[in-house]
Amino acid sequence: MRGRFAGLFSFVTKCIGRVQDNRMGIDKDFADCPHCATKGKPRGLQPAAHRTPHVSRSDGRSFHLFLEESNVSRPFGGTEQEVVALFRYDLDPAGEKSESTLVRIQPAGGSGDAVLEQLKQSADRLAAILEEGQRLQRIYIWRIECSPDRRAVGGKTMLS
Repeated sequence: MRGRFAGLFSFVTKCIGRVQDNRMGIDKDFADCPHCATKGKPRGLQPAAHRTPHVSRSDGRSFHLFLEESNVSRPFGGTEQEVVALFRYDLDPAGEKSESTLVRIQPAGGSGDAVLEQLKQSADRLAAILEEGQRLQRIYIWRIECSPDRRAVGGKTMLS
């Protein structure tokens, strides 16, 4: 995990219907995209299905990222449930428009709140990569365990 993630959640403030990480300048869980608004193209970013939670990130300048679809299931022959999430993003410096990345999280959290925390931590990790102007890989597989207080903790393995 990157050093600048240390203490990430301690620098969060509420701000006009969205959460902003003051340390990294990342808007979180917004309905109207600040990145698109800056470009004069107001746009709402919503999940494809009503069962998918609203998770989004943007620096307000060069990228946005949002969770389009997610599912919790047990893979064939597997012993643990996993979360599979499809994130969509734009990254202006790389000329990326409406690209996607698939994230597999193992094991799935034991409750809806724990799964939501796993999805939010995944969005934070992806946003940190986009903030550096780097394209996302097509597939990420992360092991994120949930602590008893539902905080998601753990490392990651990347595949492309």
